[in-house]
Amino acid sequence: AFLSPYRVLAIGGHAGNASLLFPAVETGASPFIDDYDAGSLSGYATVFLTGARWRSRSQAEAVVTEYVRLGGDVVVDLTGFPSGVLSKGPTFLGVTGEPIQLADAPTLRTATGDVRLSGFAPDVRPWVAVVPQALDRVTVSFSHLGQPAAVVGEKDVGGRPVCFVGLNLPYHALLTGDPEALRLLGGLLGLEPAATAARASVPLQDYRATKDGYEFTLTVPSEWQGGRVILPFAALDSLAVTVDGQTTEVTAVEHLLAIPAVPGERKIVLTVKAPPLALVGAFVSVLAALFVVGYVLTQAGRTQVKRKEVTG
Repeated sequence: AFLSPYRVLAIGGHAGNASLLFPAVETGASPFIDDYDAGSLSGYATVFLTGARWRSRSQAEAVVTEYVRLGGDVVVDLTGFPSGVLSKGPTFLGVTGEPIQLADAPTLRTATGDVRLSGFAPDVRPWVAVVPQALDRVTVSFSHLGQPAAVVGEKDVGGRPVCFVGLNLPYHALLTGDPEALRLLGGLLGLEPAATAARASVPLQDYRATKDGYEFTLTVPSEWQGGRVILPFAALDSLAVTVDGQTTEVTAVEHLLAIPAVPGERKIVLTVKAPPLALVGAFVSVLAALFVVGYVLTQAGRTQVKRKEVTG
């Protein structure tokens, strides 16, 4: 078992790309922003929304606003977000992404000078991207149709800035490994490209399999207080977890089980439950078996009647 090392959480359909570029990024279990709450997100220094979705945009915006109010940093890549009803591009937190197409990679204007991105590959031309609109500040831009267009900018939300990234920059970095794009994204996320997060671990003690699951003891260091302990078991709905005989909160971290880190020696018990559909399947199987038996008995009865009629 080890302490979750992740300080950056990526949420959305493109979250996996962020983890490929920055292995220290955790991929969120759900692409829907409103499946999370500000309290659970507050365990991360930064949340990266990339290709994210929502069931209710107002609820998703409320979750992000509260997380920002609690001190969290947010980076938003509007690429792949749902489009607005009245606009051609996606809208989130008052910022709309204007769809554009580019024949080649532009030169970026930054506070330290111009930066030339690696060229787009022929098979992805024209390059399709969005430009964030209605920002409070633009920190990186490029020239588009003779006008400055934002690549990186900020929108004030709850008294703190939320960063927006345009130009489909993360996907460009994934396809090309462009060092300038990686440096820019890494600066926003506070991470080094390709760097992995350091993991502190402790062994499972007195481990044994039981007829209902698994059990073991775990000595959680005091410095792990407030973190999450990742257990080497797949995060399945059919697994129930107790700590010292008490049911505990269970989350999924990169498809593995995670529980709150409570310092001290803890008795962990994992119990395999029958999934809900298993009960439905068993009920259907019983009905099918009864139907087959009834059908066989009915056919046998009919055959006997016919034989009596023939012999009579």
